[in-house]
Amino acid sequence: MDQIYGFSKEKKFLINNYHKNSLANSIIFSGQKGIGKSTFVFNLLKEIFKLSVSDNQVKHHLNL
Repeated sequence: MDQIYGFSKEKKFLINNYHKNSLANSIIFSGQKGIGKSTFVFNLLKEIFKLSVSDNQVKHHLNL
């Protein structure tokens, strides 16, 4: 997630809660179109699950 700027607190919070098994069942990401919400989620999932897949593969598996 080195290429994403501005979400470091959120990234740390979500990863820490995932590892403590205390991540919420659902999370809403809101904001203006184009600020990187989807990119953040794709990269967060790839980091948490140690995936070495492209964003297009993640989108396909999430049916987006």
